[in-house]
Amino acid sequence: MPSSYLTPPALAKLWAVSPEKVIGLIRSGELDAVNLASRGSSRPRFRISPEAVQRFEHCRSVAPRPATERKQRGKQVVTLKRFI
Repeated sequence: MPSSYLTPPALAKLWAVSPEKVIGLIRSGELDAVNLASRGSSRPRFRISPEAVQRFEHCRSVAPRPATERKQRGKQVVTLKRFI
């Protein structure tokens, strides 16, 4: 886990995704980031904290499904009726 703030391209490289994917996660609110750009700037300068990366990865982690008991199927009893 990195100890300093990351840029979207640096995080994208760690996750093997595009920087646009990371920026999309930031804009959608799924990944917390800080915008360091000045107010008049039209281009954002996002920085992502290690804690935000950890929270995001924890929320997206896959947990094994709990084991459930399977019902045993009994043999079907077939009764034949004889009609005379």
